Amino acid sequence: MANELATTNSASVINWTDPTPEKSERKPIPYLKKEDGDNIMRVVTPAVKWRAHSMRKDPTLPEEEDFKKQNLKDVHCSGVYTWINKVLTYQPGTCPCCDLELIERGKPKTGERYAFGVLSTKQNQTSYKINQCSWSEFDSIKKFSLNPDYGDPSTYELNLMRSKNKGKTVTTIMPRPKRPMNASEQAIVDSDADQAILDKMAAPRNAWQVFNQMTYVRKDLKELFEQYGLTIPANPRGEDATPAPAPVAQVAAPKVTPVAAAAKPAAKAAAKPTVSSKTQVAVVEDDGEDFPPYDA
Repeated sequence: MANELATTNSASVINWTDPTPEKSERKPIPYLKKEDGDNIMRVVTPAVKWRAHSMRKDPTLPEEEDFKKQNLKDVHCSGVYTWINKVLTYQPGTCPCCDLELIERGKPKTGERYAFGVLSTKQNQTSYKINQCSWSEFDSIKKFSLNPDYGDPSTYELNLMRSKNKGKTVTTIMPRPKRPMNASEQAIVDSDADQAILDKMAAPRNAWQVFNQMTYVRKDLKELFEQYGLTIPANPRGEDATPAPAPVAQVAAPKVTPVAAAAKPAAKAAAKPTVSSKTQVAVVEDDGEDFPPYDA
């Protein structure tokens, strides 16, 4: 009789005589770490996009030191923006990070983030990574995908050459000659590429989920909201519930079919990439911001 005892949950039934299953571990997202010099990659998945804040960990630092001192952390934006008298206007109370930035920075500061899977080759070792980037880098790759001389970026590799120029990071993007993926590269894509991870990264967050992300960046957040008279968002699923991301809408991606032009973020004038028609090289100058990945 003892051998028939079982423990039950919503997912499965485990007999007491069965071998103990291994503890499931949350695998870290394999972000692509771009380094100074050459960064060889090949786009292998559709892209996703979302709007996010570069939340400041220490608001007392001068903003020009944010990048150098790694004072920024990505937080999703749940803000609702509408056009009023031809001005894109934030609706207060729809995003706790926007509300906080209205007080601390005078206006919300957001930007579009893009992410897509790539095959990254470093020191003759190839692995699957997720490249998270700004609008400028994404738009540069999109321009190559729309160029009839290059087309689908999964058919050739890109070299992202990073260098410093007067304290700023400049990325020169150069396509390499076309060649099909070999069998070992295709095997890596087949086994490791997971669109569900990208969809989760870009899934819309509600105000409570954004506030929950913010608490990992600023430990004094609740006290700050009380001090500023801001309302802490309520958890729509109950106080102790675990938040679940909303479904992700598919967005244009620089893959097999040409993508539509990416809209330039309204809240920020991004550095526009320049493409030379003679050398087919895109040059992107970062404007002092980097977007450290935030997994939540």
